[in-house]
Amino acid sequence: MHGREKNELLKSITRYLPGDFNFCDYSRVWKYDSSPEYSRKFSVDIFACSQSAGDYSIIGEVKSREAKKFSKDELKAFEKKFSELTTIENIDRAVGFIFSRNGFTKEAEDYCKEKGIACSEDEKWLED
Repeated sequence: MHGREKNELLKSITRYLPGDFNFCDYSRVWKYDSSPEYSRKFSVDIFACSQSAGDYSIIGEVKSREAKKFSKDELKAFEKKFSELTTIENIDRAVGFIFSRNGFTKEAEDYCKEKGIACSEDEKWLED
């Protein structure tokens, strides 16, 4: 995946990215499922592993549901998966990202801002 080709667009529609963040070239982009020998099975929708150690990898969830906003409880569950994945895969620089088609509850939005979890509900994220 060549995220840097859409760097400015994606940054403009994503809140709470680190100040030095840029989309980059990713060696792999896939849905991540933890290994069966790991004590707690979990998965994340997006694991975009950066090619260069100095760039940020992206670990994210995608919720395309129409009726329910992304909640603070869901964010806390995501944080656990984010932490576990960065430990298992030995990732030093990563950004957590949530796409929620129906947006975020006020508590979830505040939590994203406080914790530096990038988020968006802009449909341009789903375009190729």
